[in-house]
Amino acid sequence: MFLYEPVSIYTFQVPSANGGTINFSQFEGKRVLIVNIATQSEFASQLSELQQLQQSYSNDLVIVAFPSNSFGNEPLSNDSIASYLSSQYNISFPVGAKVEVNDTTGNIAPLYRWLTTRNENGVLNRKIRGDFEKFLVNKEGILVGYFDGTITPASQSIENALQVHQ
Repeated sequence: MFLYEPVSIYTFQVPSANGGTINFSQFEGKRVLIVNIATQSEFASQLSELQQLQQSYSNDLVIVAFPSNSFGNEPLSNDSIASYLSSQYNISFPVGAKVEVNDTTGNIAPLYRWLTTRNENGVLNRKIRGDFEKFLVNKEGILVGYFDGTITPASQSIENALQVHQ
């Protein structure tokens, strides 16, 4: 039981890598998988699996990726990231502008503060420890799952979570 109603992810609007805006309210009624990515990360091969997952669940799942240099693996600019993801992985899901995912500098992106702070999301306190950490939000906009960077998008644990939270 909450002493307050957790804020829904649908209240967030964030800059996109291509200069536009990602308005999470457009995803109402769909599940959202949020992933902090880095093109030079040891887990960058997960980008193709993320695209496959997006295609497999295109009717009711939206993957939103956020490039981050929080772990020193994203040297590219927003424009270069968008171009690279399109040309190398044919990414069709939304990609946010480069963000800070940890509060070590005091500049954590508000969406990542929400994802990692129980007082804001109602569920989870979690420090991001590496690239490609994944957060699953249900169709009501509430955080329901977390997967560390070693868990691939094609893993059984993500598949199970998607089945549970249909």
